[in-house]
Amino acid sequence: MGAPAARVSSSRSRADAMAIICPYCFRENSDLVLVCGWCSRDIAVPEALARERKDLIAKRDAAVAKLSRIRTEIASIRAKRKG
Repeated sequence: MGAPAARVSSSRSRADAMAIICPYCFRENSDLVLVCGWCSRDIAVPEALARERKDLIAKRDAAVAKLSRIRTEIASIRAKRKG
């Protein structure tokens, strides 16, 4: 078994912790740790970066939905022109 992992200071309880997979050794770790308990590599994602990623995903999803609506509208206009 690996070395004990450092913990992230958090108000969340251990029960609220989710598992994350180490990108180096592919072992499961609590998302409350900074370092993989198996390979001792840094696996922490700063909270600000996680929030930014979530915001970017939401913006991307909104843009994809808007693009889909626009494509549908264009197809409707083209169909009316042909008909």
